[in-house]
Amino acid sequence: MANVSEDQSREGRGSTLARVGKYSLMRALALGISVVVAVYITILIANMGGHVDQIKIAMIDEGIAMAVSIDEEIRRLP
Repeated sequence: MANVSEDQSREGRGSTLARVGKYSLMRALALGISVVVAVYITILIANMGGHVDQIKIAMIDEGIAMAVSIDEEIRRLP
């Protein structure tokens, strides 16, 4: 009788360990996916959907246009 209860106890521990492992793995996977989605959304919001890129391009174009318009040598070109 003692052997039967020890065998059941060992099986129970193995089953419990498997369940805890599966639970932990699923929680870690869900957490990882949540972090990836949150970072993506944060970057998308911070970048205003690509609008920041257009602002930067416009600032560069304006800076080049100002530098060209101020330069006397470029103004003398035909």
